[in-house]
Amino acid sequence: MNIGNIRSFFILLSWLCAGMLLPSCDNNNEFTLGDDFIESSTHLSIIDTFMVEMSTVIQDSVITSGTGAMLVGNYQDTLFGGIRCSSFFQIGLPESISLDENDIFDSIVILLQYSGYYFGDTNSRMIIDVYELNDTLKPYDNGYLYNNSSFHYNNEPLGNRSFWPAPKLSNATASIRLKDAFGLELFNKFVEGDEVVSNEYQFLLYFRGIVLVPDESVTNTVLGFKAVEGSPVIRLYTHRIEETTVESTYDFPMIYQDNQFNRIDYDLSKTLLHDTGTENTAIPSALSGDMAFVQGYQKIMTKLLFPTMPDLLLNEKGVIMKAELIFYPERSSYYGTDLPEDVILYETNRHNKPLSILYNAKGDDFLRPTLVKDLMYHEESSYTFDITSFILNEFSDSYFDIEHGLLISLYNKSFALNLERIVIETRNPAPKLKIYYLTY
Repeated sequence: MNIGNIRSFFILLSWLCAGMLLPSCDNNNEFTLGDDFIESSTHLSIIDTFMVEMSTVIQDSVITSGTGAMLVGNYQDTLFGGIRCSSFFQIGLPESISLDENDIFDSIVILLQYSGYYFGDTNSRMIIDVYELNDTLKPYDNGYLYNNSSFHYNNEPLGNRSFWPAPKLSNATASIRLKDAFGLELFNKFVEGDEVVSNEYQFLLYFRGIVLVPDESVTNTVLGFKAVEGSPVIRLYTHRIEETTVESTYDFPMIYQDNQFNRIDYDLSKTLLHDTGTENTAIPSALSGDMAFVQGYQKIMTKLLFPTMPDLLLNEKGVIMKAELIFYPERSSYYGTDLPEDVILYETNRHNKPLSILYNAKGDDFLRPTLVKDLMYHEESSYTFDITSFILNEFSDSYFDIEHGLLISLYNKSFALNLERIVIETRNPAPKLKIYYLTY
């Protein structure tokens, strides 16, 4: 069986089309090519009876540092449980600052610029608490921090604010006023020329950083803020009285962007995924309500295996022309939300780790699905991936490894992290692997 020699058969099909040889179809989804010129044993069949096994894989540790994005908020989901997002970062010295006894402290705030990303209900009030870190942010030996990385912070907040979020407004900023006592202490350090503000190293020993924590009363909103040059900043307001009042502002910017990370806590205890076992254990869909789950940036993924594909090796005279993976979101899972479009596939193995990402035929972008949305009746929505290259590669050595599968995940290059989700129906209708198979 020559599975990999697809190019020659495309040439054959092009030649047949050039000769105006139109296919005819029988009742068994078989397409006979060129009855008048070649043997009728040449058929293009559509086979969609291969088994597609789905399970849910939950990673314990996911890199969340250096993404350029902050996530802050809580969200309660009946299917995915509770999600709590907090963001950690470090603050440096202003480019230029000159204060003396003639200056007067006014106030101090932290400014957060919206990224445009949000998840949940933005029509309810958001409450964010600001805390000072007691520990210095330090990445692991590999240079990264993760969703479950932890650093101690002070029990007393530096400040907090309850506000109506505006994430949809371009370049909008949220301002949180910090305690005057904190601002005045910092102000006096500069007026007195204290050593702790003499250079960045000394300053980081004095002020180790910030963590933004959502108030526990917030249960349905997660906001995204930029973590880039110029945002966030702590802004100090001062003035001095000369002939007129002269007002000044000084910005303390976020530094070491690669150290900024988001801690994301998942509470799956009251969900179908509560029995997760050890990290990367695959939970069969039969144990999770005949559903499989996808959420966030590599955190919760659906694993696909094709255990009956080796049966195709029994046919010695045939070639795969195309392979399509089709799966369906559970009907009731996306009322009031939109189905994510940035869905991607990773190759994986028996350890359930995401390996290489599947790319399109040109190799210039991720392999992306065709998404059909039925937002009125919620009956015909589906995702379709062309996974021809993956299937052909699996058969290239005349062997199909049934433990080599795929992981369905989400990606959002604009915001780097996201909490969008898909609940996949695994029984009615079941996912399909549709093979277009040419026998000769």
